[in-house]
Amino acid sequence: DLGDVGSERAERAGEDRKCQRDRRGGTGLRCQQRCAGRGRNKCQGRAGQAAAEDRQARRDAQEARQGRQARMSHTLFIADLHLDDSRPQITELFEHYLAGDEVRSADALYILGDLVEAWIGDDDDAELPRRIAAATHAVRKAGVPVYFMVGNRDFLLGEDYARRAGFELLDDGTVHTLYGRPTLLMHGDVLCTDDLAYQTVRKQVRTPEWKAHILSMPLEARRAFAAKARADSKAHTGSTMESIMDVNADAVADTMRRAGVTR
Repeated sequence: DLGDVGSERAERAGEDRKCQRDRRGGTGLRCQQRCAGRGRNKCQGRAGQAAAEDRQARRDAQEARQGRQARMSHTLFIADLHLDDSRPQITELFEHYLAGDEVRSADALYILGDLVEAWIGDDDDAELPRRIAAATHAVRKAGVPVYFMVGNRDFLLGEDYARRAGFELLDDGTVHTLYGRPTLLMHGDVLCTDDLAYQTVRKQVRTPEWKAHILSMPLEARRAFAAKARADSKAHTGSTMESIMDVNADAVADTMRRAGVTR
């Protein structure tokens, strides 16, 4: 009668719940025995559905985590790429990277010196400076600030090129607060205080008088001068111990202390 039917349904519902608990607890044998005893496979079907729902829940959680990570704030730093016409594949990778989502979604992009192998002036008519300016200006146009600090290879870069490239020029030793923490920004060569020969040359070429003299030369003369400077630099690094050319730990600590930063 109807009472017996209702009782049987209630009994089967209870068995199904036990089966699902057994599946999750790793005791699937008891579940199978119940199903076999009742002569039906609804138990396995419902347990499979529960497992599928569990897998979907894990996938949804993973996608949510990835979405949060993609939206996390991030600031990017680039230095010492030494872009040069002799290595076009590096320039192509640079352009591809600047056009990608990681850069276009950043809070800011910092280029901290030696972006190129040699910079002979903002009036250089070669293709490489034009390509660099096009790539970095596109980043700035996308709403990402692009900060630039000169290094020992591109210290002749000036305001004219910075405007074309969308750069905001920074002095070496600038402190920016990043995500609530003051951060010291440097190219780093000034900290190589044990390399006395390099520091002597650096002091000379950074004077306004020396830079004005070099920039007054014709482009071809500047190209020849840059080639000789690179050869002299290569000879110096090849004959000088790495420990001397590296940053001095005391100089690093003293500079950070004077800047009042811990990063």
